[in-house]
Amino acid sequence: MRFKFLIVFTLLAIISLTYAYAEEEEHQTIDTLLNNLTSVNQYLQDNEVLIQGPALKIIKDGNITLNVERLDGSLTSIYLEVQKKRVTQIAKGAPEKSSYEISTSEETINFIIDSEAIPENLLVKYKEDKIKIKAHGFGNSIKLFFAKIFLK
Repeated sequence: MRFKFLIVFTLLAIISLTYAYAEEEEHQTIDTLLNNLTSVNQYLQDNEVLIQGPALKIIKDGNITLNVERLDGSLTSIYLEVQKKRVTQIAKGAPEKSSYEISTSEETINFIIDSEAIPENLLVKYKEDKIKIKAHGFGNSIKLFFAKIFLK
């Protein structure tokens, strides 16, 4: 079971951050997160948010991009910056370089954020092909390839 989280680690990191912040602020959607990035980044400075467990096997320092197809058909990109196992910031837009790129819909991410069983729902949505993950770079591609094998 622990390897099942390897494939969804980046989205889980973003959603865990959102969820941890939401616990204090009652934020329940991706829009609320996007509208409060200053507060979210202050939260990251005041609280240590670490990438943990199996995710550490495939993610090191770098950026993780999340592309969200909005209900109106537009695309919103945000990225998570990780340094020394710690999430240091989340920002709108796409960075110049990204280790992994995740694509999903607004409906999917809001469903996951608002759920009580975040890890289980991530896996369900991944298996339903509602979440797509692409690795950038040879090493990251190899890690992602093997992580996908464990999800079958």
